[in-house]
Amino acid sequence: MNFSKILEMEITKRKYFLLSLFLSFSIASFVQFRAIFDDTAVNSGVRNQIYWMARLVDPSLFPNDIIADHFAQPKMISPILSFIYGFLPKNIEPSDVTQFIPLVLVLVSTIFLFKAAELRFDIIYTFWLCFGFNVGIWMIDNLAGGLQRAFFYPLFFLFLWILAKKSRVGIILCLLLEAFIYPISFIISLVVLVLCLVFQSLCVLDGDLKLRSSSNSGSQVFIEKLVPVSLLGAVLGFCVIYIRYLYFTDSLVSGYLHEEFILKQYLSYIAPLLAVIIVTRFIYDFERGIRNLRLVLVILVLFMSFSFWRDNLIKIDKDEYKIYKFFKTTAKDTLIVAPINIADNIPIFSYRSVLVNSVMDVTKKNRYSSLIEERIKDLDEIYSATTLNALKILVKKYGIKFLVLELKKGDSGAEQVMNGNPVLQNLLLSKRLCFKTENYAVIKF
Repeated sequence: MNFSKILEMEITKRKYFLLSLFLSFSIASFVQFRAIFDDTAVNSGVRNQIYWMARLVDPSLFPNDIIADHFAQPKMISPILSFIYGFLPKNIEPSDVTQFIPLVLVLVSTIFLFKAAELRFDIIYTFWLCFGFNVGIWMIDNLAGGLQRAFFYPLFFLFLWILAKKSRVGIILCLLLEAFIYPISFIISLVVLVLCLVFQSLCVLDGDLKLRSSSNSGSQVFIEKLVPVSLLGAVLGFCVIYIRYLYFTDSLVSGYLHEEFILKQYLSYIAPLLAVIIVTRFIYDFERGIRNLRLVLVILVLFMSFSFWRDNLIKIDKDEYKIYKFFKTTAKDTLIVAPINIADNIPIFSYRSVLVNSVMDVTKKNRYSSLIEERIKDLDEIYSATTLNALKILVKKYGIKFLVLELKKGDSGAEQVMNGNPVLQNLLLSKRLCFKTENYAVIKF
C-alpha cells in the first residue's frame, strides 16, 4: 500500500473521529442544556448522591447527618473519584458538578469506543457505532447526573480498546481502575476477557472452524499471554472490592457486596449496548446499499430521538425555590424538618440536613434503617403534635432548627396550616415564624 493511500485512510479516520466527537458534544449539549442553565431543575438520581459529592467539594457540609454518612460511605464513592474531586475549586456548586460531568464522560466514552472499534471494524461502521451510542445513552439515563454508574461506559470502552491492542499491563491496570471506581464494570470486563480466551481456545482446538485465526500458533501465543493476565487482574480486582466493602465502610452500616452481583444491574448495561450494536449494524448495512444516505440517516435518527426523548429532570416551582434559597443562608449544621416533597430537594439546593426524606434508603435491616424508621415515626408525630410540649421534646431530641409548614387559604381567606393542626397553627401566628412564601412557612426553634 503506497504512502498516498495510507495518508488518505488516516485523513478519513480523522474526519470520522472528529465528526463523532462533534455529534457527541452536540447531542450531550442538547440534553444537558436545561440541567446546566436552569437553576430550578434537578436530576432525580442526584438527590441521594449529592451528599458525597458535596462533601468532597466542601467537607464541612452535612455535619452529624446520618443520611449523609450513609450515602457518603466509601462503598458509595471510590478513592479515585475522591482524588479527582479534591482538585475542584471550593467555590464551585456541587450540584453544578453533577451537570457538567456527563458532558465530559460522554466525550471520553466516545473517544475510547471509536479507538476500540476502529481496530476491529471499518471506519464507517465505527462511526455508526459511536453515533448509535451517543443517541442511545441519554435514553437510558445512565449518564445523567454524573453518578458513579456513569463511569461504566468510559471504563468499559477503555478496557475494550486495551484488549483490542492486546496490552497485558494495560489490561491489568484497566481492571484495577474499574474495581476502584465501579465494580460492575470490572466484573463485566472480566467476563468479556474470559469469553475472549474461550473463543481463542476453540479456534486453536478446532482447526476446521471458519472463525479460526490465521494460525494456531498465533492464537496459542495470544492465550498464553492473556491467561496469567486474566488471573492476576481478577485476583487484584476482587481484592480491591473486598477491601473497600469490608474494611472501609462506615461502622453505621455494613457494606453489601452482594449488591454488585444482582443480575438486573448488569442487564441495564448489557441490553442497551446490544441494542445499539444491532441497530447500528442495520443502519450500516442499509447505508451501504444506497449511496449518499449518511446525512439523511443522521438527521432522521436525531429527529426521531429528540421527538421521543424526555428528560427526567424534576422541575421546582419558584415558590419552593425561595425556601431552598433561604435555607442556604443558614448555618451548615442546620437540621430541618419538612414535608417529604420539600425535604427531598433541600440537600441538593440548600446543602442542609433534613430529618428524613424519601431517598434515605431503608431497604436493608441494620442500625441505619432502624434509626430512619424511628425518624419517620417521629416526623409523623411532629406534624400531628397535640401539644406544644410534645413537639418541643422531639425538637430537642434531634436538635431541629427549622420546621416547614404547608399553607392553604381558609374559608375566611386567612392563611392556615394545610393539615389544620391547632398546635402548628399557633406556631404560624407566633414570633417563631421567620420566613414565608405563598405556599410555605418556616418556623424557627
